[in-house]
Amino acid sequence: MIGLLHLAIGIVILLGTLLITRTWFREADEQLFLWIHGIVGDLGDGPLVYLTELGSLYAMVALGIALWVTGRRRLGGPVLIALATSSIIGYAWKMAIARPRPYEVFPQVLDLNEILIQSFPSGHSLVTFTVAGVMMVRCPRYANLMLVFAGLIAVSRVLIGAHFPFDVIAGAALGLLIGKGVGGTGLWSEDRPVDGK
Repeated sequence: MIGLLHLAIGIVILLGTLLITRTWFREADEQLFLWIHGIVGDLGDGPLVYLTELGSLYAMVALGIALWVTGRRRLGGPVLIALATSSIIGYAWKMAIARPRPYEVFPQVLDLNEILIQSFPSGHSLVTFTVAGVMMVRCPRYANLMLVFAGLIAVSRVLIGAHFPFDVIAGAALGLLIGKGVGGTGLWSEDRPVDGK
């Protein structure tokens, strides 16, 4: 199981890196971003900014800690370990690719003044889908709700102009793999789903 997980994570990182470093792919992703913004306009200073922050690393760590301190350690522990793992891998991937943010590429996109590091992969998508991945294994009853939430966060990151579409797709894929991998280990479990307990 762990060997296949390592292989899958490696494939996602390799494929994502190969695609995003190709000029034709990056330009297509940028054109898709511009097309989306041409339809919805610039939502970077609206209510979506508040929604998107619910998917931050801080919010997801707070969720993991809340699960831990309320006695749901078989869910909270793996969530916190998966978040640490995905954050380290995601940050390293960001530094390796160094893709600029949309506002750095297109002057018409609102500069959110909050973003200090590179665009690829999306950290918000990475961490919310990491939690969703853990829940798919440990708490299937609420996994779909978390997947919908993570999807809304991912879409909001593009709509507010913080990321290009492929940034959120890569973050989501890596997050699900890491979350399911950590959730599937024997950490804090009796090899059964938690289902909220």
